[in-house]
Amino acid sequence: MKTNLVKVFYFGERRKQIEEAKTDKFFFLKKQVEYLCNTKHDLDQITFVINGDIPEGYEEEVLPLKQKFKFVTLSRENVGISYGAYSHAVDIFIDDFDFFIFSEDDFIFCKDNFDTIFKEKFYSIDNASMIAAVSQNYDGYYRKHASVSIYGTSKEILKRIISDHGKLPFTDKDLVLTYSEGQVYHTNLFFEYGEVLDHTKDFRIIFHDGKGFHFFGDDKNPCIITSVEAIVDPKIKFIKNEKNMSNI
Repeated sequence: MKTNLVKVFYFGERRKQIEEAKTDKFFFLKKQVEYLCNTKHDLDQITFVINGDIPEGYEEEVLPLKQKFKFVTLSRENVGISYGAYSHAVDIFIDDFDFFIFSEDDFIFCKDNFDTIFKEKFYSIDNASMIAAVSQNYDGYYRKHASVSIYGTSKEILKRIISDHGKLPFTDKDLVLTYSEGQVYHTNLFFEYGEVLDHTKDFRIIFHDGKGFHFFGDDKNPCIITSVEAIVDPKIKFIKNEKNMSNI
């Protein structure tokens, strides 16, 4: 079974910006390279999708990945933000891989063999459509959706969605709608194709937004995914060898 990790990057002005990224435009990129090079996994390909122009100096920063893994960079116009980039990668590689994991540049996979964990969870039942970092499996203000923009799914599910919609859909007309509901629109579709699973029963997820840190799952469980902010924030202790994070 061949697996493709798709990571989306944006080097322009961001809605939220941490101090480290203000002084180093490659800060998120460097963290991704560091952790993908030093965390155990069995990925068949790592794909970075750049929304917008590829900045000078990029190739030097990703050289460690190119030397160690099968690595591909795609570049596209920033239409549909991350979900447009996910769709773009699927357009190109849908027939080349059996399983896809999608993530954004400000999230880090911090547990060894995270790709195997994603696949084992997904295939633990017969009718899974998505394994998400965090899934909102309830009807509230928003429709059901994956509330962290990280998920894994199979080629078969993606092909079913593409057959019905013409592509892996994303919002691209209204910029305000794209930012406010693009994630809901994109990930809500998977609930129509099977059961959406999440990792919060077995792992801890650390998310960061304008309101601060949000912790999903039991804090006694190991962390599998974290916002980059948690790695550099002095209030968060990161024990790399144990692949776990906890408040000091």
